[in-house]
Amino acid sequence: MNGPFAPQKRFAEQQLANLPRYIERVCRHVEGADPETAFAIYPGDVATFMAVLGSAPLRPHARAMLDPFVRSMRAAAAKGDSALQPVLWVNVLGLASSLRSLGCTLPEDVDAFLRERAQRLVVAPDASSFIAKHWNSGFAALAWDAPIRYRAVAGVLPDEPLPFDPSRDPALSVQGWLAHFAAAVEARSAWSAVAPAWESFVALWPLLFKAGSVDSHTLLFTAEALQLHVRAKPRGETGDFLFESVSEADSA
Repeated sequence: MNGPFAPQKRFAEQQLANLPRYIERVCRHVEGADPETAFAIYPGDVATFMAVLGSAPLRPHARAMLDPFVRSMRAAAAKGDSALQPVLWVNVLGLASSLRSLGCTLPEDVDAFLRERAQRLVVAPDASSFIAKHWNSGFAALAWDAPIRYRAVAGVLPDEPLPFDPSRDPALSVQGWLAHFAAAVEARSAWSAVAPAWESFVALWPLLFKAGSVDSHTLLFTAEALQLHVRAKPRGETGDFLFESVSEADSA
């Protein structure tokens, strides 16, 4: 990749060797009943690596991460709302989506717990450092089937009609993109109608990333929702879909 995603590719190539050490660190915090620290250090690298390196080099790491992640989520469920700050739940849902997108299957109780968290996830947009997390709380809700939350972040009322208009161009509005993809998901629109919007969004992502409005989870959550509900393809192949999309955008 020598195009707009080149910085992410260089970062991924440099840091991939450190991923086992990162996983060990997270597992150590989880085993020490300290999920707050574990997920505070999680920067979304797995989603970034998946987008620019593909799924193959990450699948062994995902399998190694699954069991400690499940244990940490069961511990968090026992603690209730005191387990993590809201902004860190975006990281949790991002890691869970990464695992699902790499072919891992979450136990039913953990999946249900995370869906419930996505439905109640509120990240205030008033701190500039959290603005991407605020938007991602909506994209996470889209990936985790929580329409009340993604509609709220998208500025759409719970019972308001949300038709999909293929000609709509949200431009630089992250909220507009969330509403646009939410409309496509709710309508189960044909992939041929949605694909141009997705391609435009991926091509625009580096600019939005530089502005601090999105991060790698934004792409992952959107890809996961479209893969399952619009493309009607296995969730476990989302990583491949995301990598192909980013590669095409980078070479355009």
